[in-house]
Amino acid sequence: MGSTYSRTEQNQRVEEVIRKMGLSGCADTLIGIPNSVKGLSCGEMKRLAFASEILTYPQILFCDEPTSGLDAFMAGHVVAALRALADGGMTVVITIHQPSSQVYSLFSDVCLMACGRIIYLGPTEEAHPLFESCGYPCPEYYNPADHLIRTLAIINGQRSTCLQTISRIRQGFLQTPHGKQILEISEKQIADKRHSDEGKSCKKDQSFFSMKLVSK
Repeated sequence: MGSTYSRTEQNQRVEEVIRKMGLSGCADTLIGIPNSVKGLSCGEMKRLAFASEILTYPQILFCDEPTSGLDAFMAGHVVAALRALADGGMTVVITIHQPSSQVYSLFSDVCLMACGRIIYLGPTEEAHPLFESCGYPCPEYYNPADHLIRTLAIINGQRSTCLQTISRIRQGFLQTPHGKQILEISEKQIADKRHSDEGKSCKKDQSFFSMKLVSK
């Protein structure tokens, strides 16, 4: 945390983060060494890693597969701790594969991608109604996250059909308010970049012309 904070402030912040990440019960436990010295569990190790990252009050936290290697119970604890950070005002972005239904329900928004393109981006609870409206309802008693992922998967021997499915859902999404908003933002960014590139090209040409004049 650096010299910006006094020792007392640093200790207070550490205690606060330990409490937020649900590590109070193991605060005095050795971290341990895998297969050598017994210490924190895998779930506690994950939460400790996030705790060390949020000590300095970051506005955004990027987490790449934070539940990998954890069972469903531990994964739920880790994501619940991250959700608590989000509820406190921090922006938390997570990439995750095959989340349980419990973990999936903790997300406020979800981004689904296929073939390198965004197929859906918006509130978690609106993803399934979209898929259903496109003709792909979630089967009863089925993990909703599994249904979304499987529907967007490219299956061997069925590539053409899968691409049609992906295209249909993407087009359906682009007709929704969220889809139209994202499309508008994307088009504006493309236009701004094109304008910026044209400006750079113009400046480059002027610079080259000036250099030619000087060389003469």
